[in-house]
Amino acid sequence: MSPGSKGIPHTLPGTDFYEIHQLRGWRDDEKVDAPYLEISKGVSSSNLQILSRVFTGNGTVNRPGTMLDSGVSYDLTENFTITNTFNYTKWRIIGDLSTLQESSLRNSFGGLQTPAATTFASQLTDLESFRNILDFSANFGKKLFAHANWRSQHRNVQLQSLFANRSTATAAVTNTLGTDGESIGTNTFGNYSRH
Repeated sequence: MSPGSKGIPHTLPGTDFYEIHQLRGWRDDEKVDAPYLEISKGVSSSNLQILSRVFTGNGTVNRPGTMLDSGVSYDLTENFTITNTFNYTKWRIIGDLSTLQESSLRNSFGGLQTPAATTFASQLTDLESFRNILDFSANFGKKLFAHANWRSQHRNVQLQSLFANRSTATAAVTNTLGTDGESIGTNTFGNYSRH
């Protein structure tokens, strides 16, 4: 993770008014590995003797993310201030899972069977969004305070998935694909006053 934050207040040249800048951001990358091993013996649901059954699997997840916040505020006069803030967020979750099941089975006639089944699954969630707020405020002490702002924001989400399955070593691979997503943008105006 690489966070950072910076705020810089200072007086505008030739005036008694202030401007303030702020910038903060981070980026991280989370990773997870989850191996799995299971060994079993016994009798199958089809009444076959299980001499050996080995199930192995491995799951991996990767989630990189980025966030950025920035803001700037200016005192236009003693009573009027304009402020703009911006936020950007992006992250992706990428997950994969693969399995292999190898068996050695004996039927009631003494014959051996050695089936092997494999599966693979992958899923992606991708999100990107931003928000910008422009605010104008007027402050005359206890007599009058008012502000108006305009907010613009956008969000885009995409989902993708893949599932592949092979029931035996000689069977055809069955693939299932899936996609979904949404993209939303809004613009709003608001105001408030106290007097």
